[in-house]
Amino acid sequence: MTLHSAFRFGINHRPGQIPQIQFGSYFGRRIIESDVVIIDEITLLEMTLLENVDLLCRTMVPSKRDIPFAGKVVILSGDWKQSLPVVRNSSIPEMAVPVCIQSSYLYKMFLKTRLLQNMRLQPSEIQFKQWLYNLGTNTSREKIALPKSMMVETRDELISFVFDQGFNINSSQLLTRLMLAPTNRSVDLNNDLILSSFNSQSRDYYSVDRCLTDDPLDPYAAEQDVSYINKLTPSGLPAHHLHLKVGSIIVLLINLNTSKGLCNGTRLKIVALRDHLIEAETIYGVNQGVTVGLSRSRMQHQDPQDGVSFVRLQFPVRTAFCMTITKAQGQTCERLGIDFSDEPFAHGQLYTALSRCTNSNFIRIFAPNKPKDNDGNTLITNVVARGIQFD
Repeated sequence: MTLHSAFRFGINHRPGQIPQIQFGSYFGRRIIESDVVIIDEITLLEMTLLENVDLLCRTMVPSKRDIPFAGKVVILSGDWKQSLPVVRNSSIPEMAVPVCIQSSYLYKMFLKTRLLQNMRLQPSEIQFKQWLYNLGTNTSREKIALPKSMMVETRDELISFVFDQGFNINSSQLLTRLMLAPTNRSVDLNNDLILSSFNSQSRDYYSVDRCLTDDPLDPYAAEQDVSYINKLTPSGLPAHHLHLKVGSIIVLLINLNTSKGLCNGTRLKIVALRDHLIEAETIYGVNQGVTVGLSRSRMQHQDPQDGVSFVRLQFPVRTAFCMTITKAQGQTCERLGIDFSDEPFAHGQLYTALSRCTNSNFIRIFAPNKPKDNDGNTLITNVVARGIQFD
């Protein structure tokens, strides 16, 4: 279950803005009666959202309004060497620091403990673990030398390494293989390249987009034209045109059924493509191997900054052989390919990508046209925001 679904928060949130939840409703009773709240991957969590959780808990339990989180035990977990909240229209890594929860007055109230053993890496990877820690905390902006053993010369070689048995492998094996890239551009390029190698049944699905304003005097009316909106793929929304094939991996973009593990970020394998339904097999968790039906969903994009506001009716998925590094935070794999055609540009991207794999021997990196050091090692940008405390 995600934080947004548990506390009924929307995509957009402002300080002090909490949802109206009835005390006697299912969601209201769950918040009131819960004793413990566990929030994972907190490095991506905005300060405003944590403070709104606190406010909502106090509102739902008026008798404990003077106690943080209404007296509930709140457990936060995360690795500050990983990605921070995304700050729109900013290329400065430090801009994410005042947005993250380390800048909240609530953060000082938490007792900090550190995990001393890396549960993802195999025990033999002590040297690699230390190398990862050093680059994850290095704020010098110096380029990092990547081991020659990890490098490949072509994108095809990278794909072949990750999926060396081809794509007709079972779901549990697919889950252990992952390709990452820093930007959506590289992700889409890799997904299109992989998908083109499939000879299975394919279908094209087009969304139905509707403007949320028909006011001809609206200053953004020209940008609200449907043909213009069709070309947009805002963060968190599927594309207007989805080209899918049976056997391909997709990722959910919204929460469909959290009790069954169908959450934002869940990866599935397509079993069948029908006119109004996608049949997909879950490849993770207790429901692994279960076939589910996905239908089109209405998703809304409303952004006062760009003035574009519309509703899209489309299957809430995108191809996910390759994922963005941020989207893959929390994932673990046994075989990893990283496309660094585009350099890492945000805090923790290099660390997050390299730390997804359980064994450094099964990591390969494609980084064309990058400088090299005197020993011939490829140099890559390492972005670590100054001001973050690695406590």
